Amino acid sequence: MFYILNFIFFYSVLGFLLESFYYKLHDVPFHSGIFIGPYNFIYGIAMLICYLLTNLFSLPNTSLSIILYYFIFVIITTVIEFIAGHLIHFLLKKDQWDYSPYLMHFGKYICLKNSLIWGLLVLFCLFIFQPYLNLYLFNTLPNSFPIFLLIVFLIDFAISLKKIIKKNRFISISI
Repeated sequence: MFYILNFIFFYSVLGFLLESFYYKLHDVPFHSGIFIGPYNFIYGIAMLICYLLTNLFSLPNTSLSIILYYFIFVIITTVIEFIAGHLIHFLLKKDQWDYSPYLMHFGKYICLKNSLIWGLLVLFCLFIFQPYLNLYLFNTLPNSFPIFLLIVFLIDFAISLKKIIKKNRFISISI
């Protein structure tokens, strides 16, 4: 539990920062994620699933296995992005992202270019970045840290939910 919560929160914050940097770089006035806090759980959940998969099927560290992992990561992140996009649209009645203008897109929520980039980012994070995280960050955190993260998330979730309900109040009345 300790490792899973830290893992999800770390990559959720890292994903949020990466996306926010991209938006700032391209002058897009947009807030990454659906919560008020600085995290986007799509990144954390995707990284956790990919990490658990690599631990479950630990292949020898060869070029062929790295290529195989890459394509598996592309598929996993694409499926998660597709599901998350539709889920956010269904629950919040908004599109958090839209790849329609991109070449080789499939609907609004996935496109080939981004899927290939997500695969590379996961490969880099899990095989190059993650060993340092384990050694220098996760192994030094106190055991109570995930409880602190969970409390912060629950508070943010309650505030975000209240904001979403308030924003969509008249929509639910008119239905």
